[in-house]
Amino acid sequence: AEATIVEPPSLGDLVNTLAGARVVVAADTGPAHLAAATGVPTVTLYGPKDPTVLAPLGPRTRTVRAGVRCSPCSLRSCPDPICMSELSVDHVEREVLDLLNGSGA
Repeated sequence: AEATIVEPPSLGDLVNTLAGARVVVAADTGPAHLAAATGVPTVTLYGPKDPTVLAPLGPRTRTVRAGVRCSPCSLRSCPDPICMSELSVDHVEREVLDLLNGSGA
C-alpha cells in the first residue's frame, strides 16, 4: 500500500481530497474530523489529549494511542513526549487494516 501526503490549497479542496480517500490517518486535528464527517474510514492518532472526549464522530472511525501512564494530560509542552514516540507504526497499521476490513468498526 502507498501513502500520499497532500496539502490542498483551500478548505474546499481539503474536503474534496478527504472525501475521495480510501482511508485517512491523521493526528487529532481538523482534517481528521472532516474526514470522519464525510464517512471516510479515519484513524486518528492521540498523544496527550483524551480521545474519549475529542475523537471524531462517524461510523468508520478508530482512535490510536500508546496508552502510557501520563496520558491524557493537559501539558502544553512536554520534555519527554512518550505518548507520541511510543505510538508504533505497527499499531497504526493494524488499526487501519482492521478498519478497512470491517473488523469491529
